[in-house]
Amino acid sequence: MDTYKLGFVTGFLMVIVAALIARKVFHREPTVYDERQERIRGIAYKYAFTAMCVTSVVYFFLCGLDLDRFIEPALAIFIIVIAGIITYAAYCIVNGAYFGINNNKKKWLVLDFVVVVINAACAIEEYVDGDAMENGTLQLTGNANLICAVAFGAVLIALVVKDARDRREAAGDDEES
Repeated sequence: MDTYKLGFVTGFLMVIVAALIARKVFHREPTVYDERQERIRGIAYKYAFTAMCVTSVVYFFLCGLDLDRFIEPALAIFIIVIAGIITYAAYCIVNGAYFGINNNKKKWLVLDFVVVVINAACAIEEYVDGDAMENGTLQLTGNANLICAVAFGAVLIALVVKDARDRREAAGDDEES
């Protein structure tokens, strides 16, 4: 196992251990969703699965056309998973089921923004260093941060648009009263 993979696995395990410790230390209560939100989240899972199937079929056809040589298989799989995650998040956000009843929306907006900025900065560095492509093939190691920045950026935009729409509707309801 090369040092990059060893570092990735070690970092991944450290994040899992840190999350488990933080969960025990802070005794955070689990997110609570009402029945409507649970139903919407179930539908969102179905759409996310469909998005992953569709992107998998697209990749399959690219392989059949011998166009897969331009993208590393690990990157293609990562894009397929991210497509499902974005679909799930966007559907939940649009339908008001992304946040539970007991969640602090502002905290999550700030965290999402920080994740976008950090991933974008790392992506820029990877592109400057030339890590995005190797022998004409897009690489996971050079593009993962860019894809994460785009994914979290899409979620952030959906959250901001939904918040603006909710505020506009609330202002309209106040004027009617």
